[in-house]
Parts: sequence; C-alpha cells; structure tokens
Amino acid sequence: MTSEEMVKWSHATSWDHEYRAPNDLTYLPYQNAGIAWADKHKRVLIGDTMGLGKTVQAIGFMNQIHDFYKSTKILVVCPASLKLNWKKEILKWLHFPPSTIAIPTSKKPTLDSEIVLVNYEMLSKFKEILSQKWDIVIFDEMQYLSNPEAKRSIAAKQIRTEYLVGLSGTPMANRPIQLWNILDTIQPAQWGTYHEFGLRYAGAFKKFNPFKRGQDKMEWCYSGNPQNMPELQSRLRSSVMIRRMKDQVLKDLPDKVYTTTPLPAVPRVAREFKRYQALCEDREADENLKRGMMAQLKTETGKAKVKAAIEIIENILSTGQKLVVFAYHQDVLDSLQAAFTATSVRICGAVPSDQRQPLVDRFQTDPMINLFIGQIVAAGTGLTLTASAHVLFVENDWTPGNMQQAEDRCHRIGQKNSVTIQYLELEESLDGPILRSLSRKSENIAKSLN
Repeated sequence: MTSEEMVKWSHATSWDHEYRAPNDLTYLPYQNAGIAWADKHKRVLIGDTMGLGKTVQAIGFMNQIHDFYKSTKILVVCPASLKLNWKKEILKWLHFPPSTIAIPTSKKPTLDSEIVLVNYEMLSKFKEILSQKWDIVIFDEMQYLSNPEAKRSIAAKQIRTEYLVGLSGTPMANRPIQLWNILDTIQPAQWGTYHEFGLRYAGAFKKFNPFKRGQDKMEWCYSGNPQNMPELQSRLRSSVMIRRMKDQVLKDLPDKVYTTTPLPAVPRVAREFKRYQALCEDREADENLKRGMMAQLKTETGKAKVKAAIEIIENILSTGQKLVVFAYHQDVLDSLQAAFTATSVRICGAVPSDQRQPLVDRFQTDPMINLFIGQIVAAGTGLTLTASAHVLFVENDWTPGNMQQAEDRCHRIGQKNSVTIQYLELEESLDGPILRSLSRKSENIAKSLN
C-alpha cells in the first residue's frame, strides 16, 4: 500500500473481512478494520476514543496470532484496577480456551501461564517478566509510558516480543513530546531520539535554569508551540496508529452500551459477605438482623471500591471527556468529591432544589468542570447531563427504576452519542447479588412493558 492508502485505512470504519470470534459473538465493522491493521503491522497503536472496544480488538488480534502459531505466550500490562476486567474480556472473546490465566501478585510471580496479566508498577519489580520472550505484549492505557525516565517505561522497553499492541485513546494528553516514548517503545529507533523528535514536533527551545549544575545554566525545554502537526499525523497514521472517533462509528453503536468492571475482593468485606450468606440460609434467623447486616455490608462494599473508582475516574477524565458518577452513601460521595474538588460538582439530598440547576449548568457548560458526582436517588431524576456520554455507577441500587432514571440523565434529548453505562462490581461482595437482581428485574419489566 502507498502512504496515502495507509492513512485512509487508519480511519477505516469497516473492513471486507470478518474475523472469527467465539460463542456467536461478532466484531463491529470498525473493529474488524482494527484487527486487520494490527495483523498487517505487528507492532501498532490502537488509538480509538473511549467506548469503541480497543480491548476487544486486541483480543481479536490474539485470536489471529494463535490461529497462525497454534500456541502463544501473552503478556497484558494494564492499570491495576483493570486486571480483572481484562480477565473477564479474555474469557469472553478468546476463541481458544487458554490453559491458564495468571494475575501474579507475589514477589516471586508464577509466569509460566499462557496469559499473564500485570499492572505497570510490576514491570520494574519482576525481572522474570523481562527475562523471557513473549509472543504478544499488550499495553493498555499506554499513556502510562509517556515519561521515558520512569522505571516502568525503562522496563517496558526491555520486554522482548515480535507482536506489540498499544491501546490508548489519549496517547498525547497535552504536548507532542509525550508521544515519543510510546512510539519508541512500539517502533524502536524509527522516530529519532527524544531530542530530535522534540526539535521536529514539540517546539524545543533553550531556557535558563538557575538550579542547573555547572557553568552552563541553559537547558532544553520541550513544551514550546507544536510544529509540523500534519506531518506527524501522516507519519503516525501511515505507519503505526489506527484511530477512529466515536462520531465516525455511531451507526454501529447501540444507544446504550453496558459494561461491568470487576474489582478484586477485599478480605474483610468478603468475610462479612460469607457471614451474611450464611445468615440468609438460616431460616430461623431474625429478619431485622438480616436487613441490618445487609445495610452495613452495602456500606462497607461502597467504601471498599473508592480507591479503585478514583483510578478509573482519573483514566476516563484523562481522555478529555466529561463523566457522570453515581454513588449511594454519603461517605463514598465525600471521598470521591475530595479527590476531584476543583473539577467537580456534586448533588445529593442535602443540596437545596433551587441550588441544583446552577450546578448542572456548570457541568454542562464550564470546560473546567469535567465531573458530576450524584447520589443515585437525589440526582437521578429531573436533571439533564448530556455534556457527558459516560455514566459510572460506583455503587448500585436494588431498584432498576432508580438506576435507569440515573443513567438517563445522559441519555436524553440533545445527546448525540452512544452512552456508556459502566458498573463497578467488587468480587465476593453484595455487588453480585445486587447486579443479578437488577438484571432479573429489568428483564421482567421489559417483558411486561416494552
């Protein structure tokens, strides 16, 4: 293909070949194009914006390589909060049953599994990861490697593999120089040195640094005005990156896309959940005791998810989009707001009715406010939050009507995008029964009314 043809392909929203998927699942047309791109280039960056299924495309590429070699050794590197989600998606989309999937956490991890899932912090700690050759390496949220001096970035470049797929909807958060280490990891030595890349694209200039050692107090700075951007995009799209925007593929997306992100069990919550299950199985147990224990367990489940929720929220906001987050308990809402005080607004039962619309207006119109935090019931009705097309439920309500009312704050007249509805599910907690109950109740409502 010519360079111009490759650039056109990097925008492709369909493909003339449908790749095989398991269990009667099918890839969307643009996802087939993404798998074909990876199959052609071997070391690529899938830069689709959030919500278009970059994970599915990466697993589709795993299927292709496995079909060719009949045996693969795969390493997936991702943020800690997404490891269980990767396992869930692999088990769903991989058409060959993996013999083992390992999520090592010990100081001496077992890496002899067919598929190994690790977070970025592990790269510089586990030399075993770097000492062997992998058939495929996936870097999810690859913007985590934008700093070339970080330990994880240095370690990532030592990983040996023929096939590498980077996933990031925001490979360049602010400045072109943030791209260099990502590109140099995918295609070593093909993008020049850090300094050469900075001169060509990042507006590199010298500035005075009074704290620099030695007599020469001048140093290079790479935060100048970006230069040669059309050339950079052409090079990216003709050699390494495929990237589609949501508005390009809306015809293939449903009005709402539902996804559940599993989070690892927390021992103290898991213990209390087992006690609650045992109590529920006791037919002679006091009903008030059951309800009290359930309420306490629901509170502890919400608190246990806060740390992971903050990491997930940060990842979503780093894409530049706005986000609507719902929770149930005040302690959870307080913790979320404390983490994003300067860039969020919050509505709960304590906010007077006449003060709510100004907060909504700030979220809808102020570019500095990118996060809406709402209590499921208090903020779940009557508000229009169409500035966002992504709803995240940190906690879940037993009543499907409350959940649907909350998610429909974004799915209203004026919304031009497919809306992503994301649930967080803490393993070995009350989240499992709640989400299964929501599913059953929603099906019954649909059969009765829709």
